[in-house]
Amino acid sequence: MRKYRAWDKLTNKMRVVEKISWMYKDKKPRFSLLDTHMSGVCYTLERDEDDIILMEDTDLKDKNGKKVWESDLVRYHDICSDDWILNQEKAEKTLGQINWIEYRCQFMPQEIRENHKGGHYTSHWDFITGLEVIGNIHENKNLLEIR
Repeated sequence: MRKYRAWDKLTNKMRVVEKISWMYKDKKPRFSLLDTHMSGVCYTLERDEDDIILMEDTDLKDKNGKKVWESDLVRYHDICSDDWILNQEKAEKTLGQINWIEYRCQFMPQEIRENHKGGHYTSHWDFITGLEVIGNIHENKNLLEIR
């Protein structure tokens, strides 16, 4: 079963998606998000499609056993990079974001830094070592400025 989380734009919080319902009248999805009150009581918030940013669980874990989600910010070594090939001990980790890559039909890390063509390098899972989730683009925008 697929798992989702959502960035709640109304409260600026990451939430677990409990249920996705389809309203047949207007053909728009409705999302039930879980929230926990300070007292520990769990309750559901209802949100429209425009109120959230939906993210899917990739079914992968990082080197520390943490789940990897779509839109997560990650650090990793790309063993095909010049930096890694020339000097593994001193090679800098790459800062990337987990994105759905349509032509590969899978989630893959894309380097945050633009390449010489103005795009972003995509690293293949077979050439990555030491992947670590360091945050996500919604809660940790400051990490995008690190370099």
